[in-house]
Amino acid sequence: LALTVVAGVLVYQIFMGKAGVATTNTAVSIQSASIQNGVLTITIENTGSTSITSLAVSVYPAPGGASNQISIQFNPSPSASNPLAPGQSTSGIYSGGFSPGQQYTITVTAGSSTGSSTIATVTVTAG
Repeated sequence: LALTVVAGVLVYQIFMGKAGVATTNTAVSIQSASIQNGVLTITIENTGSTSITSLAVSVYPAPGGASNQISIQFNPSPSASNPLAPGQSTSGIYSGGFSPGQQYTITVTAGSSTGSSTIATVTVTAG
Protein backbone atom coordinates (compact mmCIF):
# COMPACT_ATOMS: atom_id res chain seq x y z
CA LEU A 1 0.00 0.00 0.00
CA ALA A 2 2.81 2.41 0.89
CA LEU A 3 4.52 1.69 -2.42
CA THR A 4 1.31 2.54 -4.30
CA VAL A 5 0.94 5.84 -2.43
CA VAL A 6 4.57 6.83 -3.09
CA ALA A 7 4.23 5.93 -6.79
CA GLY A 8 1.02 7.97 -7.00
CA VAL A 9 2.71 11.01 -5.45
CA LEU A 10 5.62 10.74 -7.90
CA VAL A 11 3.31 10.50 -10.90
CA TYR A 12 1.34 13.50 -9.62
CA GLN A 13 4.52 15.61 -9.20
CA ILE A 14 5.77 14.71 -12.66
CA PHE A 15 2.39 15.51 -14.23
CA MET A 16 2.08 18.83 -12.43
CA GLY A 17 5.63 19.80 -13.45
CA LYS A 18 4.86 19.09 -17.12
CA ALA A 19 1.49 20.85 -16.89
CA GLY A 20 3.20 23.96 -15.48
CA VAL A 21 5.53 24.09 -18.46
CA ALA A 22 2.67 23.59 -20.91
CA THR A 23 0.69 26.52 -19.51
CA THR A 24 3.42 29.13 -20.04
CA ASN A 25 2.94 31.14 -23.19
CA THR A 26 4.38 34.08 -25.01
CA ALA A 27 1.84 36.67 -26.15
CA VAL A 28 1.83 40.38 -26.91
CA SER A 29 -0.93 42.78 -27.80
CA ILE A 30 -0.66 46.06 -29.66
CA GLN A 31 -2.65 48.32 -27.34
CA SER A 32 -2.41 51.35 -29.62
CA ALA A 33 -0.67 52.37 -32.82
CA SER A 34 -0.98 55.58 -34.77
CA ILE A 35 0.90 57.54 -37.40
CA GLN A 36 0.48 61.29 -37.19
CA ASN A 37 2.68 63.87 -38.97
CA GLY A 38 5.13 61.15 -40.02
CA VAL A 39 5.59 59.77 -36.49
CA LEU A 40 4.61 56.22 -35.49
CA THR A 41 3.59 55.89 -31.85
CA ILE A 42 3.01 52.36 -30.54
CA THR A 43 2.20 50.75 -27.19
CA ILE A 44 2.77 47.02 -26.62
CA GLU A 45 1.48 44.93 -23.68
CA ASN A 46 2.83 41.57 -22.57
CA THR A 47 -0.38 39.50 -22.39
CA GLY A 48 1.36 36.15 -21.96
CA SER A 49 2.71 34.36 -18.93
CA THR A 50 6.44 34.63 -19.74
CA SER A 51 8.72 37.66 -19.71
CA ILE A 52 9.45 39.39 -23.03
CA THR A 53 13.17 39.96 -23.67
CA SER A 54 13.10 41.37 -27.21
CA LEU A 55 10.82 43.30 -29.55
CA ALA A 56 11.24 43.78 -33.31
CA VAL A 57 8.92 46.00 -35.34
CA SER A 58 8.39 45.79 -39.11
CA VAL A 59 6.30 48.12 -41.25
CA TYR A 60 4.70 47.06 -44.53
CA PRO A 61 3.01 49.49 -46.90
CA ALA A 62 -0.39 47.83 -47.36
CA PRO A 63 -1.28 45.96 -49.48
CA GLY A 64 1.58 43.72 -50.56
CA GLY A 65 4.54 46.05 -50.11
CA ALA A 66 8.01 45.01 -49.03
CA SER A 67 8.71 45.05 -45.30
CA ASN A 68 10.93 47.58 -43.65
CA GLN A 69 12.20 46.60 -40.20
CA ILE A 70 12.50 49.74 -38.14
CA SER A 71 14.34 50.41 -34.93
CA ILE A 72 12.07 51.75 -32.23
CA GLN A 73 13.45 52.76 -28.86
CA PHE A 74 10.91 51.45 -26.38
CA ASN A 75 10.67 52.90 -22.89
CA PRO A 76 11.32 50.65 -21.08
CA SER A 77 13.20 48.60 -23.67
CA PRO A 78 12.88 44.84 -23.00
CA SER A 79 16.11 42.84 -22.75
CA ALA A 80 17.43 39.75 -21.00
CA SER A 81 18.56 41.94 -18.09
CA ASN A 82 15.39 44.07 -18.10
CA PRO A 83 12.49 41.85 -19.28
CA LEU A 84 8.94 43.06 -19.83
CA ALA A 85 6.98 41.05 -17.25
CA PRO A 86 3.49 39.65 -17.89
CA GLY A 87 0.91 42.44 -17.66
CA GLN A 88 3.44 45.24 -18.25
CA SER A 89 3.39 47.64 -21.20
CA THR A 90 6.01 49.60 -23.10
CA SER A 91 5.74 52.43 -25.62
CA GLY A 92 7.93 53.74 -28.39
CA ILE A 93 8.05 56.22 -31.25
CA TYR A 94 9.61 56.21 -34.70
CA SER A 95 9.88 59.13 -37.07
CA GLY A 96 10.08 57.99 -40.66
CA GLY A 97 8.89 58.36 -44.22
CA PHE A 98 5.18 57.78 -43.76
CA SER A 99 2.84 59.20 -46.41
CA PRO A 100 -0.45 60.74 -45.21
CA GLY A 101 -3.46 58.65 -46.23
CA GLN A 102 -1.31 55.55 -46.87
CA GLN A 103 -2.15 52.34 -45.00
CA TYR A 104 0.67 50.54 -43.19
CA THR A 105 0.68 47.11 -41.60
CA ILE A 106 2.75 47.04 -38.43
CA THR A 107 4.08 43.70 -37.19
CA VAL A 108 5.62 43.24 -33.74
CA THR A 109 7.68 40.13 -33.04
CA ALA A 110 8.30 39.45 -29.36
CA GLY A 111 10.86 37.00 -28.01
CA SER A 112 10.56 35.54 -24.54
CA SER A 113 12.88 34.38 -21.80
CA THR A 114 11.96 30.78 -22.68
CA GLY A 115 13.17 31.15 -26.29
CA SER A 116 9.69 31.20 -27.82
CA SER A 117 8.31 34.06 -29.91
CA THR A 118 4.99 35.49 -31.02
CA ILE A 119 3.72 38.05 -33.52
CA ALA A 120 1.05 40.74 -33.28
CA THR A 121 -0.15 42.76 -36.28
CA VAL A 122 -2.23 45.90 -36.82
CA THR A 123 -3.03 48.05 -39.87
CA VAL A 124 -2.89 51.84 -39.47
CA THR A 125 -3.67 54.71 -41.85
CA ALA A 126 -1.18 57.56 -41.64
CA GLY A 127 -2.67 60.92 -40.77
